[in-house]
Amino acid sequence: MNLKIKRIFKFLLIFIFILILLFNKPKNEWFYSSYILIYPIWIDLISNITNFLKLNIGDLLYLISFPIFFKYLYKSKTRRDFLSRTAFTSIFIYSFFYLSWGIHYNKKSINEEYAFGDYQINELVETTDYYIRKVNNIHETLSVNPNQKVTLTSSFEEIVFECKKSIKELKTINISTENLKVNKSYFSLLISYLGFNGYINPFTLEANINSRLPKISYPSTISHEIAHQIGYASENEANYIGIISNQISKNVEINYSGNLVALQHLLRELYLNNKILYNNKIEKINKGVLKNIDEKAEFRKKYKNKLEPFVKKAYDLYLKKNNQSYGIKSYGLVVNLLIYDYQSKIKLSSSPSI
Repeated sequence: MNLKIKRIFKFLLIFIFILILLFNKPKNEWFYSSYILIYPIWIDLISNITNFLKLNIGDLLYLISFPIFFKYLYKSKTRRDFLSRTAFTSIFIYSFFYLSWGIHYNKKSINEEYAFGDYQINELVETTDYYIRKVNNIHETLSVNPNQKVTLTSSFEEIVFECKKSIKELKTINISTENLKVNKSYFSLLISYLGFNGYINPFTLEANINSRLPKISYPSTISHEIAHQIGYASENEANYIGIISNQISKNVEINYSGNLVALQHLLRELYLNNKILYNNKIEKINKGVLKNIDEKAEFRKKYKNKLEPFVKKAYDLYLKKNNQSYGIKSYGLVVNLLIYDYQSKIKLSSSPSI
């Protein structure tokens, strides 16, 4: 690359970087609404490339980018050259991250869209009761014995197909879900120890799933990551979209997985509010359902280590930096959305017909 082209590239990079700093702000609805018109075209283009190459491009990119980056810095001739290369590399990564996917952090939240407030404890109890009945009923269709846990029979590819199909039915944004790429992560062992179920690569827009997870967690995790792909950056909203898409799936195994996750979130919230009520609700759950919940807990216990809290703290800071004020606690805020969703259905069904 000759000197003139380098200068043009650097000028354009700085110009884009400044535009991002000026316009990429929370609540900038004009900027986000303009971006969302382009994003379906962008993700379709990137997905066509990554699907054609078959391999997990994002994970391979992570593996090779660090040596390339350090080699690039090592070739610096002077201290000034080193600082310049570091600055422009950082600006390039930052700009690409936000233009490719990170701007979704500025999307208007579902909470703001529907303008609902905090829940009442009786609403939490009602919603938990509803999900206990629902999960028990689905469990009984999948297992003859109420004391036996559900074991999914579908393959990873079949689950991905069903999750894509059910999310498409939500008609959230104009994106072809069939083309979205969902991989088993090459770093599944590592992210098991770090405490993550999956992640989206913001540069290649691939969803990556921890293949070591209990299979019962596959549908909810896959749908969560697909929700990120279609533009829900907020963790509680990705949880919510993943859960409700599983709920409308015609595949009973997918349906069970999504409702089970919803119940787990509600039970955790109930435990924090009233341990007596929590213990009372646990007694009403099929033993087989509790075994599925224990199966997930055992997985977490198996990979728990001293490094995980530090990683979670770093991720917490990352989320807060990207307009999620609750940080890593935002995963649990899906409870508010689940309660609102259930209470809305109650009000709708109790409304007098005209």
